[in-house]
Amino acid sequence: MLEHTFPANLGSFFYTNANQFSLTATDQSFSNLFYQMSRTSSNPFRMTFGYLPTRINVAYSAYPDLQLATRAVVQQAVAQYPNFDWAAYDQRTN
Repeated sequence: MLEHTFPANLGSFFYTNANQFSLTATDQSFSNLFYQMSRTSSNPFRMTFGYLPTRINVAYSAYPDLQLATRAVVQQAVAQYPNFDWAAYDQRTN
């Protein structure tokens, strides 16, 4: 079985905290790229990442597209960690 793991330096690709965003940031992370590209918006895109206590696996072949597979992962995460604080990752108000 092939085991997939996250790269050890994932934190250099994405911010881990919403306080890291800055209009003057020049780092080459994906978080900064999307933030800088959308900063003319009244609500710029802020993408951060973090880890759940354990890995969530779904059989990708059971889903016809990535969106449905992603939804299945989130549903399993919510079921396994009902008290997880998602506020740092989802700050929508609608």
